[in-house]
Amino acid sequence: MERLTGCFAAAIFGKDRQNLVVGSCGHWDCTWRLHVMGHNGSIKGLMTHVVAHHKNIVTAIAMCPSPGSGTGESTSVYVVTGSKDTTGMLWEVEVASKTPPEKPIHILFGHDDAVSAVAIDADLDMVASVSLDGTCIVHTLKSGVYTLTIRPPGLDDSR
Repeated sequence: MERLTGCFAAAIFGKDRQNLVVGSCGHWDCTWRLHVMGHNGSIKGLMTHVVAHHKNIVTAIAMCPSPGSGTGESTSVYVVTGSKDTTGMLWEVEVASKTPPEKPIHILFGHDDAVSAVAIDADLDMVASVSLDGTCIVHTLKSGVYTLTIRPPGLDDSR
């Protein structure tokens, strides 16, 4: 059985920070899911978005409220997913919507092996992904532009 570390993420958003969104991945059908809880994390009114866009199993997920979510101005979250297909994908999900997002905002390329972990920070305008190829790649959140690759010492620099 494979470890599911990094296959769950959560974000609190909305006015008075009373809304909870939980993301999950690692599903057999190559989907990732966003579970929108009711008021104060209640399962009453639970809504689930199921998103299939990766070509292989989604192995990592992270999320954060989009700017304005903490002030009640926005009800969306940024979600970044990583997959065995070697890509990362950035999504903006309107959590009040009854339909899941159709396509990602950005597809993040650069790894030669499965993505094993992802991180996102809207304030820093940064998305990071780590792969089984040993690299950590950083992209900008807003434009999806490649910024930096970090390789551990001794990893072949000819890539």
